[in-house]
Amino acid sequence: MDFKENTKDQILAASLQLFSENSYHGASIRDIAKKIEKRESSIYNHFQSKEEILIELIDKFGNRNFGSIILTDELINIISRPEKFFKLLGENIINFWNSENERMFIKILLNLTSMKELNKYSLQNYLNDFRNLCEFIFKEMIGHKFIKKYDTLLLSQEFLSPLFLFQLELLNGKKGIKDLSSFLKKHIDFFWGAIKK
Repeated sequence: MDFKENTKDQILAASLQLFSENSYHGASIRDIAKKIEKRESSIYNHFQSKEEILIELIDKFGNRNFGSIILTDELINIISRPEKFFKLLGENIINFWNSENERMFIKILLNLTSMKELNKYSLQNYLNDFRNLCEFIFKEMIGHKFIKKYDTLLLSQEFLSPLFLFQLELLNGKKGIKDLSSFLKKHIDFFWGAIKK
């Protein structure tokens, strides 16, 4: 990796952290430069503005294939056992959302809801990506007659909404990751009871 790429990566990593901790508006180019121990001019060698840094972060995090991240081989191998599948799917999603960089990105998206000038990618887009993944899963399960026939968008929302609310509680320190097992058991028991054939 050459020096320019390394500096650019450092800028993005520092910005991710600072934007999540202090909000986009609360972090400055000076703060980013201080964090990576560089001059402000070195930031401008890579980005024309703070907004350009944010846009690159959003592009980096918003253009991922969540299916390849969430749908592990272990998960795919148990799709014919839906109750167990849903538990592991829920664990995979929460663990992904709870990874350090993802936590920071979610915090940034939560803070960006008031930024009308940046309509490129929002928390709504982020959650829609997960809904689309779950809709695909539910269509497959209905097609294979593993679960009752329901509206797949509704199923996706019913499955994901409690998970995301739990993640928000984790972000705010109201819940700990140790609470995940108990929460998932209750959520999956309820969800599975509603959709099993």
